[in-house]
Amino acid sequence: MSIVAFLSYVIIKSITPGPSNILMMNEARRFGFAGSGGLLAASWQDLRSLEL
Repeated sequence: MSIVAFLSYVIIKSITPGPSNILMMNEARRFGFAGSGGLLAASWQDLRSLEL
């Protein structure tokens, strides 16, 4: 995976609030950072699976 493709993906994902970003913000609001760790780990695993 090229660094340009990765950086463009990161910039787009950080600007646009997709469904997973909205879900993570809601879970962090409800349970705090520590309580939403499972969802954060699942999202990180999804991002890592894109690095095939």
